[in-house]
Amino acid sequence: MKNNLKSAINRYLRSKDELAFQIDGPWGSGKTYFVKNNLKEIFKNTQYTPVYVSLNGVSEIGEVKKEINRQVLAAILQMKGDKYSLTSKANSIFNMIDEANLSSEAFGSWINDALSTAKLLKNQTKKSLLKKADLSKFVLITDEFERIEKFSLIPTILGYASNLQNNWNCKLLIVSYEAALTSKNGYDNFKVAKEKFINKSWLFGKDTKENALQIIDQYLKGQAGVTDRLYHWIANISSNVLDLLDSINLRTLKSILSTYCQVVNELVDSTLNAKERDQVLKTSYLSIFVITDLVKRGKLSKLTSIDVLFNLSSDQIRFNKSGLLNKATEDETADQNDISNIVNTFHGKYRDFDDNMLYLSSIKELVLHDSLDIEGLITSINNIFLPTIPEHQRLMEKARNFRTMSQTDLKNVEERLLNSIQGEDIAYKELFDIYNIMNYFKKIDLFVKGSLKM
Repeated sequence: MKNNLKSAINRYLRSKDELAFQIDGPWGSGKTYFVKNNLKEIFKNTQYTPVYVSLNGVSEIGEVKKEINRQVLAAILQMKGDKYSLTSKANSIFNMIDEANLSSEAFGSWINDALSTAKLLKNQTKKSLLKKADLSKFVLITDEFERIEKFSLIPTILGYASNLQNNWNCKLLIVSYEAALTSKNGYDNFKVAKEKFINKSWLFGKDTKENALQIIDQYLKGQAGVTDRLYHWIANISSNVLDLLDSINLRTLKSILSTYCQVVNELVDSTLNAKERDQVLKTSYLSIFVITDLVKRGKLSKLTSIDVLFNLSSDQIRFNKSGLLNKATEDETADQNDISNIVNTFHGKYRDFDDNMLYLSSIKELVLHDSLDIEGLITSINNIFLPTIPEHQRLMEKARNFRTMSQTDLKNVEERLLNSIQGEDIAYKELFDIYNIMNYFKKIDLFVKGSLKM
């Protein structure tokens, strides 16, 4: 899908099409990200210079003209450097700076020299830089039509951009979300202008997952505190979890990753061992992902719905989906549809997700209020996944696997296990279990603690 869109834009840039090319899709689907990041190679190969202009909040055509001038001037100066300060075009630059309402600080001290030169050359060319420069290899990108303050301006803005396209002999990309215009009663204005100025349109949206994985790569690959192994785990589990969602909002994803990096940074200098660190970072990532997605995208009718999941144990989440659903919906403070949506959306699809996911109050506080209790977060996760196991229980587990041990190792385990009886508070059932283990060893002639009477 993405490669097809790239090919379509590549063909458009190489064509003699005198109208605009439209990329249309919902907010957060990655349109702007795609245009700014994934088309760089095509622009380079076709020798086009992109000029990106956001229409967010525009209330008059003059604002659009000034913004286009600013962006075009910046692009030209980036390509040409300061040589304009020594040419007859200095006066044109002065005029354009004045029209764009720029200060001399915008491009550095060399502008002052350009302005002085312009005064000396003011009786020379009066044509603007736009007319003197070769703008045929520019592609003007106008974004966020649906966020224009006055929808009546849409035909005027499209008409102005189209005139620039014709005058410059350049290309014009329109990035939009038509459905939002429909809901805001701005679509009629857009539709009339679209028929006049836009030739081809591309419905964007199916590329969003690939864009999402690229954003995850940008945030986390090489990030201090994120090992290669953890990064690949996150990339793989994210690819799976993204498939569970009915839509992907890249703004929400960026919020997830930004919040997650706060946790990562807090753990860079921690004293946790590798296993503990990995578990905290895995569980934190999934918890932040789910809670942020539910909150930011308005998937909960009320926040108290998610609270009922916080005190449920990981065993319920891992191994008993129906039990989790039933117990959660018994709580009157929760909306049953909310709980059903959470469980049915995220659980029972991927074991790796269920095995590492916890609903944590500390994560909710971080997502909603930017309050990070890192010690509380670590404690909550370790208590479930890496609980402190009493010495005698660890020794009992080793003793049960005696076939993998040498006689010397087994002797050491037996001695330590019997000594632990004297030093630890052990339940009667466990004492009985220890007796059975030792009695079994005696029967098969593996009991080496000869001084103990069995």
